[in-house]
Amino acid sequence: MFRKHMLLMSSLFVGLNAFAAGEVHEQTKFAAEMERVSGVYNQIIQDISKSKSGNEFDEHFHKLRAFIVNPGNDKFSNLALCVQLKSLPMGELEYVQSIIESDDAAIALKDCSGDLQRKIMIANLTKKASLNLDADIQKIRRIPFEERTVPNIDYLSMQGLNDKEVMLTFDDGPTQRTTVPILEALKKAGVKAAFFSTGRQALQNKALTQRILAEGHILGSHSFYHTLMMGREVNRGKMSYDYFLSEMIGGHVGVFSSAGYIDPYFRFPNGCMNKNMRRNATELGLKIFGWSIDSFDWQYGVSKYKNDEERRQLILQSFLKALRGSKNRGIVLMHDVFKQSAEALPLILNYLADNGYKVVLLKPEHRDTQDRSNLAVVSQAVQFMNTYNIKVTDLKPRADQNGEPVKPLGYEPDRFRYRDMFPQLSYQNSPIDPLTTACEK
Repeated sequence: MFRKHMLLMSSLFVGLNAFAAGEVHEQTKFAAEMERVSGVYNQIIQDISKSKSGNEFDEHFHKLRAFIVNPGNDKFSNLALCVQLKSLPMGELEYVQSIIESDDAAIALKDCSGDLQRKIMIANLTKKASLNLDADIQKIRRIPFEERTVPNIDYLSMQGLNDKEVMLTFDDGPTQRTTVPILEALKKAGVKAAFFSTGRQALQNKALTQRILAEGHILGSHSFYHTLMMGREVNRGKMSYDYFLSEMIGGHVGVFSSAGYIDPYFRFPNGCMNKNMRRNATELGLKIFGWSIDSFDWQYGVSKYKNDEERRQLILQSFLKALRGSKNRGIVLMHDVFKQSAEALPLILNYLADNGYKVVLLKPEHRDTQDRSNLAVVSQAVQFMNTYNIKVTDLKPRADQNGEPVKPLGYEPDRFRYRDMFPQLSYQNSPIDPLTTACEK
């Protein structure tokens, strides 16, 4: 009996040692993955903070979004990401809030998304804010405003605007936390703006997309995923022509299907295009919108400022510098995905009100938001989709399980060809080479 107990104890001891060894091994693996995730995340944030142009920023921000959506294939990757995000200071956590709240990040953050969002909500309720956005919106003064027919040209950056006249535009949304206060601020100032929404965001925020339109603003598109069509790093230098068409056409139809109407306005991500892309947009009945006054609101996201007030004052100064550089007229570029954009807007609007500026909305000729078929890219697409039973989701670029676009170089639609849907297009068979491309930013 004694020997039996000794054998049992010995076996149990070996088992416990094996369990302990296994636990230590798992802890070691998690620590290694935590170090990798933290290193990758911090490097991307550092690259964002050092960005010297919109192109650099967008490439790094796309990396950040892709990393949060899919931090890796290790079984500890998602957990390590959650630990990393929970350790962030509030300013930085707010910076990635739009990604955390997106449907695309649901899988990676399924174990901590709720905790992260509660942390942000509680902090916003309890912290002594350096500014009160709701109160600032109420202090916005009215600005002279005029609706005007857009000039009969294919590309706009300041055409149709006179001295001390600006058109306000917002890219990349809509998002609840930023687009809503922006709409309230514009309403208080008595002005209208143009919103260039992505297909992905519009489909995820249909009610808000419809609100933009219902309140009298222009609603254009900004591609589907905001893929840098000419991005040298993101797309490894090249992408297929069908992929470009899926971004432009899928984005426009995506916004249209969310709101029931879309204006014939398109803004290339980062303003990057070549002559073939520009010709295709024209062949689809689109006007290309550039800008001449970059507020650089995108540049002030990473938490390196004393407080929100300092940050929005810096955005105001960037806007004023760009305004002077554009000889006090032009199309203003802002974004309705960044918290700091909404916070800076009251300052910008009050500057315009106090210094004799007028806000102008350049509208399409004979604009009728009840007409669902006034645009080739929409009417032809809808007719083709109905004939061949194609869904809106079939038009967008192919995505992986985390919602990120894949295979931009070899992409072709599964069930149709864009050259059949739009026979008027001057189709290019060769991949797109970004080295010959001009960008606005």
